[in-house]
Amino acid sequence: MRGFPILLLLAACSSGPEPDVKSPYPYGRYLGALKLAEHPNASNVRTLVAMLEDPDHLARSGAVVALAQIGRPEFAQHLIPRLDPKTETSAMVRGDVCLALARLKNPAAIDPLLAALQSDPESVVRREAGKTLPAFGKKPAILRGLSAAVADPDVGVAWRAHVSLQELTGAKAVAMTREAWDAWIKDHP
Repeated sequence: MRGFPILLLLAACSSGPEPDVKSPYPYGRYLGALKLAEHPNASNVRTLVAMLEDPDHLARSGAVVALAQIGRPEFAQHLIPRLDPKTETSAMVRGDVCLALARLKNPAAIDPLLAALQSDPESVVRREAGKTLPAFGKKPAILRGLSAAVADPDVGVAWRAHVSLQELTGAKAVAMTREAWDAWIKDHP
């Protein structure tokens, strides 16, 4: 019991940065973005959109997650450009964008997500794109894109595409090859 005051002091000192979008600490800005999502008024949304340009990837990630939590499909217009590796250099943020777009379910995100699935230089982003596409339903373009991704050189991307195809189609007995999925898709229009 004598060590209890020391534990309280340690807990108080290790709480981390406060949620504040103007914090000098990226994690503080991340937490600040999430706090803004709790009160989605126009001013907070403008702040979150502006945070997509923050110099630190963690703060940008917070803005992406917060916009997804608010959940308005029109926010996709701010997130879709962040799928481009020339616009968004952080694979972590691009992966978060994939997840956010699935939550927003704006059909305008389908083609950009398919492009990320096929050509993003980072496998983590391709995997997230493959994971999120089923949120848009069993559309022919999505099935074809996922089938192509089953042949991805990264086994994690290929597996994710295969699992997403199984989720969309209910077909559990299809081999994990592009040829097998192409044949299944052709036979089940």
